[in-house]
Amino acid sequence: MPNKTQNMFQRISIFLLLFCSVQMLIANSPTAPKNNIENALMWKISGNNLKQNSYLFGTIHAIPIDDYFIGKNTIKKFKECTNLVMEMDLVQLDEMKIANLSLLPEDKTILDYLSPKEYDDLENFLINQFGMSKAMFENVYSRLKPFFVDQFIMMSIIGDNKKVYEEELNLLANDYHLTKTGLETIEEQLQAIENIPLEIQYKNLIKGIDDYEAQKSNYTKMVSAYKKQDLNFLNEQFESEFSDDMRIYKTTLLDQRNKKWVDKIIPMIEKEACFIAVGAGHLSGDSGLIKLLQQLGYQVTPEKK
Repeated sequence: MPNKTQNMFQRISIFLLLFCSVQMLIANSPTAPKNNIENALMWKISGNNLKQNSYLFGTIHAIPIDDYFIGKNTIKKFKECTNLVMEMDLVQLDEMKIANLSLLPEDKTILDYLSPKEYDDLENFLINQFGMSKAMFENVYSRLKPFFVDQFIMMSIIGDNKKVYEEELNLLANDYHLTKTGLETIEEQLQAIENIPLEIQYKNLIKGIDDYEAQKSNYTKMVSAYKKQDLNFLNEQFESEFSDDMRIYKTTLLDQRNKKWVDKIIPMIEKEACFIAVGAGHLSGDSGLIKLLQQLGYQVTPEKK
């Protein structure tokens, strides 16, 4: 497989979970949120006999470089911690393993899941929008699982001139000598995607190319909400869009993973001060990390920038 394609997979792996949610955001302004919480990206975890405070921080994963920010108080609290906890340990990423896991079963191609018209629409979209060759589509992209094609499209919306929060936090951890821990392996993350039937993933992929302009608009709105630290806006959009068969995305990629993560977070914060950085979509809502930790008796309170 070409090196360019392999490199794409490595970049994709950093963004997997948030972007699936991003492209489902609807373009309309949200209605009044049902579960208002204070607008903050960083939350202090204390109480429940903890010997030290830990911090929960919501990222947007990738953001245009001109929109990137990280507050002085965030840096201050980061320096008070001894362990950086992220969704995955970036050091452990295996580029070839990601490439292999991204492929459809050997006896399947995209034509097993799409109608001839949908196949032509997808091929024409990738060729016309991104200048992809017909050979590249037929030999590579028609063999990829739909989620990876989704992410290629989403990365095109963000563009090349960007910063990745996980990369920046990783560098800070090096500077301040924090250890690094991942909440899950790449295999576990990809298994979450595997739990979503391919038929639904392809339906979402075709919807995405039909709504490409709306996706670009939605991403701009999400960046704006993130800069305002508006978790209520983000959560309301997730709840509004995840309905019917698409609700499996929220259940699988957010709710179920949050519950697994909490079980791993508890012994970590009991042992040492942790700075836990995950996609902002994992923080709020009834199944969000904030609520789950509070239900276990911890005080989870907002911190200023």
